Amino acid sequence: MSDRTVPLGMRESIMRAKARRVDSRERARRWLLTGVVLLVAGCATPAPPAPSSAQQQVDAAEALAVERHWLQSWFRSTPVRIAQRASGAIDIEVPREFCFETGRSVVEPALEAVLDKLAQSLGRVPAAQVSLIAAPGDGPVTTSAPGAATTIATGLALQRARAVREHLRDAGIDASRLGPPSAAAAPSVHLYITATAAKLRKP
Repeated sequence: MSDRTVPLGMRESIMRAKARRVDSRERARRWLLTGVVLLVAGCATPAPPAPSSAQQQVDAAEALAVERHWLQSWFRSTPVRIAQRASGAIDIEVPREFCFETGRSVVEPALEAVLDKLAQSLGRVPAAQVSLIAAPGDGPVTTSAPGAATTIATGLALQRARAVREHLRDAGIDASRLGPPSAAAAPSVHLYITATAAKLRKP
């Protein structure tokens, strides 16, 4: 059928349909181009800058401060001393008489309670570690003239420190997060908790 034999109304309808098809193809093309541009722009977005070492230290101190408050809430009005240093590290000291019987290295229930709560705290902050685990003997650890008494005191102190470390391991703390056992000069079990700032943030 030629254009001459097509009625005028039908011819106009055909022209409008063609125009709509062209318009639809143009909109689809524009939509596709817009999507490509957005995709490229998204791929080109730079990664956020890594936190500075100073900010990481602040984050570490804040994480430990939360745990220090939590630990203090459990042992308030007890002889257990829990403090936080300017660096953010937590100091825990438990007097010897609540930790071990004389001449023995078996952890007493009072010290067990402290270690169990510490293990819970460490579980919440994977970046935290016990960098110092020190325990006392039954006498002075060091003297001006080292002798047999000092050796015995130091040996017992190390046995006790190892017992403290093993208790934390049994509570689920990985050995890589626990420092070596050492003898304490003061008559108390001393634990020093720090946090590796770089591990607080995911890459």
